[in-house]
Amino acid sequence: MKAIKREKNKTKYSFNNLELNDKRKILEDDEFTTADLPFQICRAYFRGTNSITNQWTIPLEPPKKLKNLIYISAYEKFTTQLNNCVMWNKTERLINFILGLLFPPFLPVYIYSIRRKKFKKLRAEITDIQKGIWLNNNEQRRRNFVAKTIKLSASKDYTMVYMDFLDLEKDREYYNGPTLPLTFHLGGDGYFNSPFNLSYRDCLVRSLSLLDRTENFIEVYIENLNSHLRSLSFFEFLSFSEKKFWDLIRFLHSNNTGILRKRSIKAELAILGTLIS
Repeated sequence: MKAIKREKNKTKYSFNNLELNDKRKILEDDEFTTADLPFQICRAYFRGTNSITNQWTIPLEPPKKLKNLIYISAYEKFTTQLNNCVMWNKTERLINFILGLLFPPFLPVYIYSIRRKKFKKLRAEITDIQKGIWLNNNEQRRRNFVAKTIKLSASKDYTMVYMDFLDLEKDREYYNGPTLPLTFHLGGDGYFNSPFNLSYRDCLVRSLSLLDRTENFIEVYIENLNSHLRSLSFFEFLSFSEKKFWDLIRFLHSNNTGILRKRSIKAELAILGTLIS
């Protein structure tokens, strides 16, 4: 999902109710929270749904906003290590095949456990190897808790994962809300027990409400969007899938000319093709 805004929001965001002065806590906290928003440089999503046929991968090339802040060669090595650590091994593939063949009811539980294990392994890997990618991020600066760091987050079902890059030297007092355009990946597999969804638990998604403080329009919008996404599946008969897909497109169009247009925002849907082998 992309949100595009044509006019810059100039309203100052108050952080009086947040504990932002303790940068030690921000560095030590694994979760990306509302307190991290003013320090965010950018976000990078892993492609795939963390399954055997669609494993997590992240491009070797860094986001544009990072190129002047990192060692490019070190970043490429960093992403290669991350891609290697989340690959499904032969044992996991074999157990998945046997459960699918002999004990299908246990397969979703097994897949969830493996996905969760991959996420934890990925988070530990990032913590260990991220220090070497940053320019001017030496140990002395880290002891003063003025540094750059990466936080890893995932959807509730661990089908979607992303990295948020933070710069704690940024001045939080001038944070006015998210800078658009933004890209959001949908979680879920598209099955009835794992539908596509845009998580409102993501604080970056919630921060869109800062674009208009007169009402919390984004929560209602995402709730209606998810109701359409939950009904969408590419594993049904083609005629059913097409109808639900066009219902989703009509929903996006009607809101782009209505509730979002009033706030100079536009939402777009993109579908990424995946080669399944």
